[in-house]
Amino acid sequence: MQFLRKDKTLNFFKPGHPVHSYFTNSCDPEKPDSRPWQENRVLVDVEKDDEYWLKFAVGMPFIGFHFDNLTDPRHGRICRYSYLAIGISETLGLRSNVFIVQTDRDVPESQCKHMVDLEKGRRSTNWKAVALLAGCGRGTSSLGTVMAISPGGGRIAVATWDRVLVWTFDPSLLHEGSLEHYFPERDYNPKKGIGRLRPTKLSTEGVIHSMLWVDETNLYATTDKGLVQWDMGHWSDGEREDLSLAYDAWPETAVEMPNVNGNM
Repeated sequence: MQFLRKDKTLNFFKPGHPVHSYFTNSCDPEKPDSRPWQENRVLVDVEKDDEYWLKFAVGMPFIGFHFDNLTDPRHGRICRYSYLAIGISETLGLRSNVFIVQTDRDVPESQCKHMVDLEKGRRSTNWKAVALLAGCGRGTSSLGTVMAISPGGGRIAVATWDRVLVWTFDPSLLHEGSLEHYFPERDYNPKKGIGRLRPTKLSTEGVIHSMLWVDETNLYATTDKGLVQWDMGHWSDGEREDLSLAYDAWPETAVEMPNVNGNM
């Protein structure tokens, strides 16, 4: 489960799913805006020229951008917010069904606070698919799919049991719309307007239980064999570092139990 909007929204995750399946807008049934559980399903446009909408489960935006000094023919001067999120299709029937999806939100300049609020992007119901995470499928083990997104939104790691894939991209270029110039020709579908991101497979010997990016280049994971770190920076040597955790209840460095009536 995940609380949002100062604990006013609660997201519910199915076991092993990286994107929430249900949510409720209020945890207090006495409040007038309280609603029953709702399914996390929005329509996502998967065609560039001819609108073709499919139902997706869309997660919390992982990055947002703000643009000012724009002009709209109907509303005059506006600011535009653009958000990227993970979207999972349940209807495409593809081996890879995980996408990066985008939504835009226009605000009159006089009403804009000029600050990116990812929570407001979450409420959007108008999304379009911009990139496919090639090779990203749902984990079939009891652990399901474990996903971690770097703080700057430039790397996505997905683990299914002992297999870890990482997709690297530039989110500031991905949302701008000129995807035919960003993706290689073999990885861009001009009819759909969707690019294909190819992953890098990381070496691992343990079963992945959880992952966390501490920055854009360092990924940590807890496995059945201890703590693991991958360094994907420019100066990394390409090797994996295994960090062991002490499981002994009485290691030599442990703080001694206090004396209770003269006994340990």
